[in-house]
Amino acid sequence: MNTVNFKDYSFYYNKLNAKYIMDNNSLAFFKKDNDKEVMIHFSFKDNQLVIRPRYGVTFQRLNKHIYKIISNS
Repeated sequence: MNTVNFKDYSFYYNKLNAKYIMDNNSLAFFKKDNDKEVMIHFSFKDNQLVIRPRYGVTFQRLNKHIYKIISNS
């Protein structure tokens, strides 16, 4: 598992299945072989983390600021 840090949060993901892009406001994970299919998207609204998983992806909250992304495919 690899880790990416976004603001005060850490996200574990499998770099064999996913890649990510990040800017100041959001973090999005894509399938490694498809740049257009978003697996999961993280952003902030009113200082709250907003999580938008897509079909085939779940996540596990390991503690208050650490999440693990799980691909179901």
